[in-house]
Amino acid sequence: QVASIISDEARAKHQAALDIGSHEQYTGLTFWSPNVNIFRDPRWGRGQETFGEDPFLTSSLGVSFVKGLQGNDPNYLKTAACAKHFLGYGAAIGGRDYNTAIITEPLLRNVYLPPFQAALKAGAATVMTAFNELNGIPATGNKFLLKQILRDELKFDGFVVSDWESVIEMINHGYAKDEKHAGELAANAGMDMEMTSTTYENHLKNLINEGKFSINQLDVLIDEGKIKSLDEPAGNYLPAYKGDGKEKITIRHLLMMSSGLDWEESGKNPLSDNAESYYGTDLKGLVNRQKAITQPGS
Repeated sequence: QVASIISDEARAKHQAALDIGSHEQYTGLTFWSPNVNIFRDPRWGRGQETFGEDPFLTSSLGVSFVKGLQGNDPNYLKTAACAKHFLGYGAAIGGRDYNTAIITEPLLRNVYLPPFQAALKAGAATVMTAFNELNGIPATGNKFLLKQILRDELKFDGFVVSDWESVIEMINHGYAKDEKHAGELAANAGMDMEMTSTTYENHLKNLINEGKFSINQLDVLIDEGKIKSLDEPAGNYLPAYKGDGKEKITIRHLLMMSSGLDWEESGKNPLSDNAESYYGTDLKGLVNRQKAITQPGS
């Protein structure tokens, strides 16, 4: 239910942005959630993002979150969920973020991998790599993780994104000698898109010219089929979305939902024609305020 409300809000905000021709940051439909890492070391500072220490509970809650975000339409995603961080992020030595995680294969397959298996079986559209090394090899450039396990064993055919600058973090790990080498390692491991850093943008063409990465590999990397469609051909997905039984989700409705009010008892139906005057919602102003706080220097 929590994830379903989040995706309701995302759809309403996205539609409001489209209505005024805005394609700004934070108005899109791809969500970097849920975090299905296993949390067993209280020294690790991101445990509050996870569902805890138990693989079964984490798997169950992760599946519910994925389904709530993505909806139940057979053809279109409500929003795109992302199972993160692949793999072993919460097991970094000493709880030190970005550090090495030493995980035996039985522990990896019985504890750390099952929540991802469950999320992918539930249809999670994307996967995010982890900052940490796994047994000495950074996850973002780890062929064992991204190719052997994720693609070959789990048959994941979706989209893989790095974590924040985790491609160039491979330099700090001592695994890549420079940014160009880091991009080469990530691309050859099967990582589709990097977050924030720009090694692909700056170096992928040269890597292809040097024979260190191929055009065929690039075709696989940028295959649009890796993510299920988020929009109907008409581009007006929100009013047509029938997965939750609502005629139309509006920002007015969501404001009331988030306030905890019972609109049936209040006698004000947020889906009715006269509800806008009751809530006084300015959709254009809402998006403009969001744009203002996301500008550089704000």
